[in-house]
Amino acid sequence: MVVVRIRTRFLPLGSVLDRYLAAGFVRIFFATLAIITSLYVTVDLFDRIGTLFESGAPLLTVVRYFSYKAPLLISRVIGFATLFSTLFSLGMLARTYEITAMRSGGISVQRLALPLFIVSLFICVLSFIWNESLVPVFAHRAQTIYLTEIKHKQQKSLLGTHDIWLRGENSFINVDRFDTQTSTLENVTIFRLNRSFGLTGLVEIPKAEWSPKGWKIGAAVEWTGPQAVTVDATVELLERTDHEGHSVMTFSLPEAMAPFVVEKGSVALDGVSLTVATLDRTGAGERITVWLIPHTLEVTTLGLLAPGDRLNFEADVLAKYVARSLEPYRRGVGGGA
Repeated sequence: MVVVRIRTRFLPLGSVLDRYLAAGFVRIFFATLAIITSLYVTVDLFDRIGTLFESGAPLLTVVRYFSYKAPLLISRVIGFATLFSTLFSLGMLARTYEITAMRSGGISVQRLALPLFIVSLFICVLSFIWNESLVPVFAHRAQTIYLTEIKHKQQKSLLGTHDIWLRGENSFINVDRFDTQTSTLENVTIFRLNRSFGLTGLVEIPKAEWSPKGWKIGAAVEWTGPQAVTVDATVELLERTDHEGHSVMTFSLPEAMAPFVVEKGSVALDGVSLTVATLDRTGAGERITVWLIPHTLEVTTLGLLAPGDRLNFEADVLAKYVARSLEPYRRGVGGGA
């Protein structure tokens, strides 16, 4: 009798044998995944049981929290479930001598492992998509439920929730408090500034609430008016010389202001603080010279000045304090003389 051995080493992919091996692997994989995930949830539940009882969170909130956290837990155990399912499937096939029967039919070990490898590769691709799309969204929602509904903590915004400062167009905005649950801004103050960063007005908004159509504002109080500037005297632009990269301007200095001005000291011209480059005494009185960079000329009105223009002058407040403190000693010297 002649025994003919059929060689099936190159068995076509998708055969009955492939479906049998893949189906057995998938059954074990999902059973393993469900059991390990349940154990993970149980351990996490007992780890947080104290917080859950202390907060008095409703059962529905707890269920929602763990439901949203389930994708994260699955992503952590899916690798172990795949490895365990592969080893368990091959172990069961070896125990029932099915691998021996397949080998005797001429099927190589590599061909036997091919369907398991393809299914594992498919699970790897799904796991990547799962981790990149679903896990971040569900994990963030679970964390929000845990902090706001279980631990009763107010969710923080990117900029915080108290004393927020923002820069707007020609303004600064201060928000006293931001309620993240109702998307409401409380005690909003808008500081309006001119080109020299001087205060020109205020807008006070007690409450602003966000809606799909935009911000809803109730009552608002606007304070407007001329900028409050302390003017000590007026000075005249005597000379202006423009150079590449800077401009030099010379102004007259009233005699009454001379005691408050020194070289490399500070003065304010039309509200713009400048450094005195030189201080010259002439027969007609003292003169001060300042150097201005292109940026200062561009963002202030000083760039429009021409000889003969007059400006408001303010001396350095520290110089005023020093002069005031020395006044009694000057009187004493004068009286003694």
